[in-house]
Amino acid sequence: MRFFIVLLFSLTFSFTWSQKKKCRSFLNGSFIYVDEKSQDWIVYRRDSLQIETNSKTGVEIHASIEWISDCKYVLTYIKVLNADDSLFIGKKINVEITDVKENFIKYRSVSNGIEIDGEMIYLFNSLKRVHTRKPKKQ
Repeated sequence: MRFFIVLLFSLTFSFTWSQKKKCRSFLNGSFIYVDEKSQDWIVYRRDSLQIETNSKTGVEIHASIEWISDCKYVLTYIKVLNADDSLFIGKKINVEITDVKENFIKYRSVSNGIEIDGEMIYLFNSLKRVHTRKPKKQ
């Protein structure tokens, strides 16, 4: 009986730890939204800044990111370019990454009592891409 309790505890701990580790790998990088309404938006995230760009309209939304944990963060809109959407400035959105696959994340965002479940595809980590670039031939 003791063996099964230890086994159950170990499995639970390892699953929780691996989920956090997976969330951590999405702190930086480029993403696109999966749903049709948002599929024109490209998200660039690095450290404490996120920039969302609409590829059709050119609208850019800049937000600061405060990481609460590996899988939870708060976005605060700080700047909107190419649109007169100053109502967004200062707006906060609580986001939780709820599921992680190889290059795919599911999230839940909450702002002003409105909950949205969404999905994003991870394109690449711009930091890794820079470091793996081959040197130019001279």
